[in-house]
Amino acid sequence: FIDFPELVTSETGVDGLKPHKTIKEKKLYFNAEVNERIAELEKLLNHEEFNRYKESAARMGMNHGITTIFYGTPGTGKTELALQIARKTRRDLMMIDLSQTRSMWFGESEKQVRRIFENYREALKTSPAEPILFINEADGLLSHRTDLGRGSHGVAHTQNLIQNILLEELENFRGILIATTNLTGNLDKAFERRFLLKIDFPRPDSTVRKQIWLSKLPELSPAMAESLATQFDFSGGQIDNQVKQLLMKRILNPDIDLLQTLTESCQNEQGFSDRKRIGYQ
Repeated sequence: FIDFPELVTSETGVDGLKPHKTIKEKKLYFNAEVNERIAELEKLLNHEEFNRYKESAARMGMNHGITTIFYGTPGTGKTELALQIARKTRRDLMMIDLSQTRSMWFGESEKQVRRIFENYREALKTSPAEPILFINEADGLLSHRTDLGRGSHGVAHTQNLIQNILLEELENFRGILIATTNLTGNLDKAFERRFLLKIDFPRPDSTVRKQIWLSKLPELSPAMAESLATQFDFSGGQIDNQVKQLLMKRILNPDIDLLQTLTESCQNEQGFSDRKRIGYQ
C-alpha cells in the first residue's frame, strides 16, 4: 500500500496488515441462528479446513475464494465480529476503508480499487496463512449502478466503473474476504451472487439484549438487566452508548441510582430521524 497509504487504517503494520495477535478478545452476543452461521464460518476458516476446501475446489476446477458479507442493522457487531474471526482463526487482517477511494482526480478512484486487490494478492504470496481482506462499511460501492443515459455526469460514470471493477475482482477472488454493509436495500443484485456467504444481523431480541447489558455492567442484577432489555429495543452499539453515559454521570455524581439513571437515560435516547425539524419545510 505504498502508493495509496490512506486506504490502510492506522492500526495496521508496515505491510498493511493488522496482526491477529494484536486483536483483543471481546465477547459478542447474537441470536442462535446467527451464532450457528458464525460458527460455520469460523470452522471453515481454520487452517486445516480451509486447506481441504481449497484442494476440493481445485479438483473440481472451481475458484476457492471465500467471499462473505455481513449485512443488517447498524450497531449489531458486524465490524467487531470480523476482528474476532481474524483473532480466532489466527489470520492477519487487511483493513480497508473504501470511502477513501473516491478521489477528487478523475481516474484515480478506479486505480485505487484495483490496487487494493493487487496488494492483497501480493500479501497472499508472502503471508504464511491467507490474510482476511476486510472491507468495512462498503455500502456506497455496492449500491445500484446508474443508468448512463443522456445528462449523466462523470461522477456516475466513475461510480459505475468502480462497481464493474469490484464485480470482476469478486468473481475471480482467491483468498478470504469479509465485507460489511448497513444498507442492504440499496445493494446491487449483481453483487449478491459474488458473495458466497451472506449473514444477516438483525436487531438483538430481548434475550440477547439482556446478555449484552449484563456483559457491559456486571453489577446489574438479572432482573434489572431484563427490565432494561424488555423496555428498550436497543442494539449493542446503543447499549454501549448508554454505559458510557452512565460512566460520565457517575463522575459527576457517584451516588446516583443505577437502574433509575439507566432507565431515564434510555427513555431520553433519540435518533436523528426522531427529532423534529426546525426551520423551513
